[in-house]
This record gives sequence, C-alpha cells and structure tokens, in this order.
Amino acid sequence: MSRQCPAVAAQMLWHSVQFAMQSCISWVIEGVAVWVMGRLVAMRGKAIEREPATVHWWPRHDGDAAHIDWPVGRRMQIAMTSSRAAALAAGALSLLSAAPARAQLDYRNLDDDRPTLIEDAYPVERYAFEFLAPYRYEHEVDGADLHLTVPELEYGFMPNAEAGIRVPFAAVRVAGNTDWGVAGTKGFVLYNLNTEGATLPALSLRTDVSLPVGSLAGDDVRASLKLIATRSWGRNRIHVNVSRGFGSEDGLARVEAIDRWTYGAALDRTLFRQSILALAEVYGRQPVASAPTEINASLGARYQLGTSTVLDAGLSRRLRSSIGPDIALTFGFSWAFAMTGFMPGAQ
Repeated sequence: MSRQCPAVAAQMLWHSVQFAMQSCISWVIEGVAVWVMGRLVAMRGKAIEREPATVHWWPRHDGDAAHIDWPVGRRMQIAMTSSRAAALAAGALSLLSAAPARAQLDYRNLDDDRPTLIEDAYPVERYAFEFLAPYRYEHEVDGADLHLTVPELEYGFMPNAEAGIRVPFAAVRVAGNTDWGVAGTKGFVLYNLNTEGATLPALSLRTDVSLPVGSLAGDDVRASLKLIATRSWGRNRIHVNVSRGFGSEDGLARVEAIDRWTYGAALDRTLFRQSILALAEVYGRQPVASAPTEINASLGARYQLGTSTVLDAGLSRRLRSSIGPDIALTFGFSWAFAMTGFMPGAQ
C-alpha cells in the first residue's frame, strides 16, 4: 500500500496541472476571440467610411483604447455594425464557456461511496465521462486496518443512463500480517426513471455485478439491485437508498463485498457561493443472512475545485458497540470529460 499512496498523490497532482493548463488555454482563447472581434469592428468601420476621421488615443488601466470622431452621417452605420459584432463576440464567448458551466455543478452529484455510501438518483450527462479516484482508510473495532482505493470510470451511454466499471485495490492488516491485492472487478448500470415532480421524487434503479477477480475477491459472482430516491427543497436534498444482494453468500470478498442488504438515508445542503456540498447520512448493512446489521453514521463534503474537477472528503463511525469501523476516513477526486469519438454526430 506504501507504493500506492505516492501513485494516488501523483495522479491528483497531474490532474491539478491539467486543470491549470485548461484554464490558461481557455483564458487565451477568450482573449483572442475578443481581440478578433474588436479588429472586425475596426475593419468594418474603415470599410464604410468615405470621409476622413480623427482618431484620439488615451491610456486606460487595461490597455490603450481609441476614440474616433466619425462624421455625423456615418456614426449610425458604425454603431449598428459594432452592435452586431458585439453580439457575435458574446455568442462566441458563450459557446466557449457553455461546457465548463455545466460541469461547475458536478459537486452536487453524489456517487456511491463518494464521499459517503448513499448516492443520488441522477446519472452523468449523456456522452460524458467521469473518472473517480477515492482513497479510504478504516480502523475496525476488532483492530484490523484497511487501506482501499477504487478507481472508477463512468459513461453516460444514453439519455438518463450511465454505465461504469470499478476495480478495488486493497491492503488489509490483521494481527501484524498484511494481505493486499485486487478485491474483484465490478460493473454497473444506473437508469433514471423520472425527474422530480410535484409529488414524486426522482427515482433510479441500479444493478451491480461483482466478478471474483483478484486475491481479495470472493469465490462466486454476486449481483445487486438498488432503488434510489432523491427529493429537493430549496438548497436541501434528501436521498434514500435500498439495495438487495443476490448470489452465494459463502466465500464473500474480504473487501467491497456486495451485501445481502444495504439501506440508508442522507441529507445534503448546497453552499452555492463556496461551491461546496455538505452532507450527513445514517445507513445499515447486513453482509449475509445470519450476520448482525452494522449501523454507521457519516459526514462528508464535496468541493468544486475547477470546471471539471471535484474534491471530496468524508468521516464515518459505527453506532453499535460490537460491529463497524471505529473510524473511517475517505478523500478523493473526480474528473469529468468528454471524447469526440463517443459523441455521435460530432465532427
């Protein structure tokens, strides 16, 4: 696990550098667009002018600007031309900023285990990708320590639906011995049945399949079906998740196993000016039919770092004395992006 932590840190640093480069490129493009539109205005003004004009230059805090004394007969034509050019410039800038503006609300999208267990009912946008890289540490009541990172890739393959794959890597330390490896490979599909209405909350169905791949994986294939509900009022939302697992309950994965039952509720509140989502949850999980139910509480937050990057952090603790984590900490980031080859009709 000591080798994995630097790799995760390097990934976070690399994506931060990518974000800074994307921001600089966007600023340069917008600046060039404004300059080109300004030149078009000047060229159009010269083209329609038939009489001499006087140009006066004076310095301003943001550079030089010109004041042109056009003859009275031409001022209306130039004003109309300038208005059309300004409208074109505004349209060009709105196109440049349209895609980042949509991603700037990604911090309000709750994913499974990001940073708490409960998720919301909404998938990623159609044809959008989202890469997630969380890290989790748990200290269990029996003294075991768990280090876990679960890279995940999601894709909005159709309206109101997403598919994804996740590969958990874990290190489990018990009584001085550490086992580490892959804890199975999981695929899932989520479909949003409806958006919120006057009476109904937003509802989604999600199905997961876990394959027995890796040294920490289980012995058999397991699957689950989850019902997700989200209801909003003002800046607040409440989410309810209920999941049922299917398959053999013998030889479950040591980490990230699909439980027989998982259920819980979360409440979040959006702080728009700070681009922060704060949330709290309570959930229960029962691994197999004969096992006691684990009840835990969590607090978490998501922060919009840039136009397409979100950071998250969470804290969990057991509510029962004999089962669950003494403490669980999680942090991670997600990166939303698109690829032209996966957008039908794009050139």
